Amino acid sequence: MTAITKITLNGQSHYNFGAECSEADAEGYREWIAEELAENFPGAEIEINEADSTYSVVVEIDDESDYDAARSLKDDVNVFCMDAWDRCPWNWVS
Repeated sequence: MTAITKITLNGQSHYNFGAECSEADAEGYREWIAEELAENFPGAEIEINEADSTYSVVVEIDDESDYDAARSLKDDVNVFCMDAWDRCPWNWVS
């Protein structure tokens, strides 16, 4: 069975979140999204990077030979991350 081994989010610096987002807000978001990813994709290593990269979401799969299964898992992670900003509760913002 194909499984996700690692999820990396790149470009998670407060500079990329817009002028209204403080460093403290960005740190809270990074902690929140890491917890959400770990909860929704158990067993996957989660890495949150502030540095920019060509790809904002990188998903590593244990078996790329089953292309359809690998593509489906990668799509699941990308869809999950797409609206995470809007789902975030922001309950640490004062």
